[in-house]
Amino acid sequence: MCDDSLFCFPLCYKGKYMLKKSRRTDVEDLTPNPRKLLQIGTELRKLNKVISDLTPVSELPLTARPRSRKEKNKLASRACRLKKKAQYEANKVKLWGLSTEYDRLLFVINAIKEEIMLRVEDSSPGSTNMTETLERLIEETLVPSPVAGQTSNFVNKILENTGRGDPTGGLVGLRVPTSKM
Repeated sequence: MCDDSLFCFPLCYKGKYMLKKSRRTDVEDLTPNPRKLLQIGTELRKLNKVISDLTPVSELPLTARPRSRKEKNKLASRACRLKKKAQYEANKVKLWGLSTEYDRLLFVINAIKEEIMLRVEDSSPGSTNMTETLERLIEETLVPSPVAGQTSNFVNKILENTGRGDPTGGLVGLRVPTSKM
C-alpha cells in the first residue's frame, strides 16, 4: 500500500476519480516531419490567398456584412491554428538540428580530451600538432553550416530539400514514416 496520499489513487474509481480516455495527440512525439511542415505551409498559403481575395466588408451591402465577417473570421481562425501547427513542426525540426549539433560538438570535445590525456600520459612529443588534430576532428564531425544561431535558415534549408523530393529534408538519421501524411 502507498503511504503518500498525493501519489495514491483509490482502487475503485467513483465520482470525480473516474478513468477518462485522453485525447490522442502527437504532442509526445518529438520526431520532426518536414513533409508535414511543407504541407501545412502550402495549405496556409492557399488559405491566406482565399482570405485576401474576399471582398472587403465595407464594399458589401449592409445585409451581407455579418455573414461575410463571420466567414472571414472562420478562415482567419483556421489560419491561426495552422500557423500554430507549423510553428510546432518547425520547432521539432530546430530541436532535431540543435541536438544533433550538440552531440557532434560533444564528440569533438571528448575526442580532444582523450588526445590530451594520451599526450599527458605519454611524455614523448606527439606526431601531430594539437591544433591540426582539433581542426581535423571539427572538419570530419561537424556540418559546414551551424544550426545554433541560424535556426530559421536551417528550417528553410530543410524545407527546400523536402520540396525537391527528399522525405527527410536532409536531417541525418531521421526515419520517415512510409505512410502518406
